[in-house]
Amino acid sequence: LRKACGKKIRELIAKEREKFVEGCENTGYGRDLGTAWFDIIEPFADYAFNKSHSYGYGYVAYQTAYLKANYPVQYMTAVLRLTRNSPDTHARIAAAVAECSKLEIQVLPPDVNKSHDNFTVERLADGDLAIRFGLGVVKNVGSGAVEGIVAAREESGPYEDIEDFCKRADLSGANSRSIEHLAMAGALDMLGQQRGTLVMNAERLISLARRERELRDSGQSTMFDLFGGEVDAPMPALELEPHQVTSEQMLAWEKELLGVYVSEHPFRSAAAEISRYVSHSISDVSMEIIGQNITLGGMVSSVQARSTRDGRKFYILNFEDLSGTVELTVWNDVIESHGEEIWAEGQVLIVSVEARERADRVNLSVRKAARFDRAEGVVVGFAPEQWQVEAKKDRPRRRPPQQGGGHPNGRPSNGYPTGKNGYASGGPTTEASSPAVSPPINGDAARLVITIYETENEVHDQALLRSVMSLLNDAPGKDPIRLIVHDAEGQEFEFDLPTANVDERLAESARAVLRTNGTVVMSAARSTAA
Repeated sequence: LRKACGKKIRELIAKEREKFVEGCENTGYGRDLGTAWFDIIEPFADYAFNKSHSYGYGYVAYQTAYLKANYPVQYMTAVLRLTRNSPDTHARIAAAVAECSKLEIQVLPPDVNKSHDNFTVERLADGDLAIRFGLGVVKNVGSGAVEGIVAAREESGPYEDIEDFCKRADLSGANSRSIEHLAMAGALDMLGQQRGTLVMNAERLISLARRERELRDSGQSTMFDLFGGEVDAPMPALELEPHQVTSEQMLAWEKELLGVYVSEHPFRSAAAEISRYVSHSISDVSMEIIGQNITLGGMVSSVQARSTRDGRKFYILNFEDLSGTVELTVWNDVIESHGEEIWAEGQVLIVSVEARERADRVNLSVRKAARFDRAEGVVVGFAPEQWQVEAKKDRPRRRPPQQGGGHPNGRPSNGYPTGKNGYASGGPTTEASSPAVSPPINGDAARLVITIYETENEVHDQALLRSVMSLLNDAPGKDPIRLIVHDAEGQEFEFDLPTANVDERLAESARAVLRTNGTVVMSAARSTAA
């Protein structure tokens, strides 16, 4: 009956009606009452699923909101515990830990003397509650490796040092890689050895632990059953080859194996110096900043190199500060003006970004960047008064398509793609379709540079361009003007527009027309060609 109503299968509902009415008759309710009841049930099928579905999810949402508001530590622990079932565990952990930071919930690193397999709630010495990373959450450390460690600790107390750990912990489910990754994640820090040393000697540690287990299993762990007492067989001296690693390397290990930095964020040391230069933190990035140029400070956590369809390289950066992570796009012109090294993973930067809306999301494009020198503790090459979006005067120009440059595959003969909104067309246009514009044909610096970001709305884009052209036609003059179009695929096209008399009034009018759909930049001095 539930399936029949939920799927609105009329034939099945009819069959269920007969069963229902017969059932009522057989149990003493009578056929008439059964028919009347089903007459109520049948039309309910038209909205039963939608109503019950929304009610069910609404009820769960209410419950979870209540738990998050009143039991935030327990709630976030549950959220973190469920990340192990996610296909992208580390991304889910990072998002949940960022939420914990906003809620001022402390997330503690894994610890063989305090952690269990999964995330747990832990009461601190001051009475506050925190969340402890589980040992099994560490990458490549499974539950089988953790069980013996936790069981021995709960039976005989915390491990005193690395020798005690090797002697007592049941590592039958572990291997040298498990020990290595526990050490890299900081889970063995409290046992008196440096992380680098433990990582370097992981094979030796697992061999010693296995020898101790074999002795226990063979009954040779005790000697001289004299005077009713037992004497433990002495453990061979544990000689570890020392190996030092930098704090940056240890933090990189944490990020790799846990998905987040837990001991200290590598950006923290630079945050105080950087903060006086920035206008927003990453947690402030929202739809409210659309159309603005803002300044962010943070660290490059990952870099992806990509190419536009015409082969121009650009970067997608994951950029993070103490409040969160955001994705930045660095276009080819910015890469060329700043060089390659500044975008490397681990670099701390101040970036001026332009916020635009793309597919109902905030899209951030880097316009300028300055590097923070960790050794000197200063920002290199930062001049606030120059951090305005400027036209790049020496950008390579495209050759114009031949007039009417048709091609059997739909591309102009020079391979230059035709934009869907008609911007790149070299053929004749009509006022009803798209305003006529020409690709740049000379090297003169433009007095005015207008940038338009193409959207999915072709009619809107063409109307926008017609409005800009109308402004230029109303201000006749000899100042060169350039149009730059960014299409939805990440390509960039340049054109020379008809000359006009460029002044601040014209620039402001163009900005008012474009609003968040583009930018207008006026050079400080008139071109000599004017």
